[in-house]
Amino acid sequence: MNYYHYTNTRIRRQGHHGYKNLKRRRRAQDVLRYLGIFLVFALCYVWTRVQVTETGYRLRRITEEGEKLKEMNHALTVEVATLKSPQHLEKEASRLGLVKPHEAQVVILADRLLTRNSSLGEITPMGGYRGENRDSPPDPSRASGFASARQIKQNHE
Repeated sequence: MNYYHYTNTRIRRQGHHGYKNLKRRRRAQDVLRYLGIFLVFALCYVWTRVQVTETGYRLRRITEEGEKLKEMNHALTVEVATLKSPQHLEKEASRLGLVKPHEAQVVILADRLLTRNSSLGEITPMGGYRGENRDSPPDPSRASGFASARQIKQNHE
């Protein structure tokens, strides 16, 4: 006899077919459960691959931009060197109407900013030192690194 003794259950009411249906239903639920877990892992894998691809594209784009910036930096460095060259400066000065100064107009500066005092015929520091009058010549003992035009000419001869 193929009759199962389950008290007050669906299997008892439906007999052997109910038991098989329950078994199939559980098997189907297990398959769906495993299929769901597989789909979650598959989606995670696909998402990570998409992220890796997007990161690769972004990295390539940034690398290309860096190469362009390096080329631009090199071009600007060459342009700065060209603009600072003496030949270019002379050409621009002549274009602006500037001329080279005579030797008498050139003053060689020492440690401080100097100015020519036409009334005394000497070169004096601008503003003098503390406690000194601007019109009086500076105290040579306090003027470290200061040389007059006469001293500079004597040293160069």
